[in-house]
Amino acid sequence: MKTLFSKIRNSDMLSYAEVLRLKVSLVLLFLFIFGLLTVPVTLFETFSLEVLIFLPTLFALLFIFSATMLAVNKVRTAMHFSIYTFAVLTVYYALGSNPLYGLLLMYVTLTIIIFYQDIYTYIIYGGAITLYGIIYIFQNGDQLIGPDATGLVMSNLVYQGTLTGFFLVFLIYFILSETIYDQVNNDYKQTQKSLRNMTRHMLTYTNELRERDGLEPLHDDEKVQKAVNDVAVFLAAFFPDDSLDIEEYVDFYFFLHHQDLEDIYQKHRQTEIEKYARELEKYLMNKPGDLMQIHVSMAAKFFMGSEGTYPDTRYHYSVDANYRSRVNRIIVLALMYRFFCVENTQYDRWKRVEASLSHDAILDLINSQVFRSILSHEEAKFFLENNKLFKEYLG
Repeated sequence: MKTLFSKIRNSDMLSYAEVLRLKVSLVLLFLFIFGLLTVPVTLFETFSLEVLIFLPTLFALLFIFSATMLAVNKVRTAMHFSIYTFAVLTVYYALGSNPLYGLLLMYVTLTIIIFYQDIYTYIIYGGAITLYGIIYIFQNGDQLIGPDATGLVMSNLVYQGTLTGFFLVFLIYFILSETIYDQVNNDYKQTQKSLRNMTRHMLTYTNELRERDGLEPLHDDEKVQKAVNDVAVFLAAFFPDDSLDIEEYVDFYFFLHHQDLEDIYQKHRQTEIEKYARELEKYLMNKPGDLMQIHVSMAAKFFMGSEGTYPDTRYHYSVDANYRSRVNRIIVLALMYRFFCVENTQYDRWKRVEASLSHDAILDLINSQVFRSILSHEEAKFFLENNKLFKEYLG
């Protein structure tokens, strides 16, 4: 229980699979407490003998199966069967002497499905529960509002409309959430792709600068190798592993800088060598991985503005945000076009940055979605309408 509460407090740090596992655990805990308190009491209600035996038994079997699936890490299966368990509980109460309990359980079941935040599960199971509820209200409306009450048809419509509205409101919510999630996910992927490309270019330029200055690549520098080895030995003292020789592990790390990783993965498939290579790949100094991103992030923290302070617009890429004058924005367009024409920013067939963009490639780039965050519609339109002048005077 302590571990469960700890996961709830730190749920913002959990992955989607771990969050789903946590949700299923909470639902099963609620289901266990609810079933333990209510099912024995309903044995004294006016149920038929078949209902008194069959439905509680089915409820218990489904609950045990859900808990077992969760224990063996079949979280999605456990989620589905927890919903089935609630559905059985709902039918159990719906067949009882007081239909109001069954109606309330329908809302509880819909709430549980909403809690899982899965649109497909909600459409299928939530739609089935809602349809069952509409039919149930139609057949038992007189018992819900009382046999002597007036306006039975209108009351049934109100109950049915409320249940349907409850379902539709959350269906719209899920559709909007999915749309926003897809947009955010696409933006994230696009940003990650741009970051990888920029990191790759920075790595290439850094290596060229070191080569120009007659310096060894960073991973071949003796001081760097000694520092990495010392840090690894120091950390290994706190996390001892008798199966791993830390100095040999560090040597293997530097050895990987001079190897074709795909070749290693092919030759040593499903071996310890492949395992360690995959673990170390993202930390290689000559690859645009996590280590390079950390390096760039740390270096950026020490970059100061012209007056010794961090400039407020350092990460504002929009031309509109940085230049109010139309003349200045045209000058920026001219500088961008000139840069793309003469600066080597593209890989050649040997993966060297040895090629610049052609005029047509620049047109495609300006038209791309990537540049929507840099150029406004007005600036992009101006460039496209006058691209021949750019080519004639700046190409």
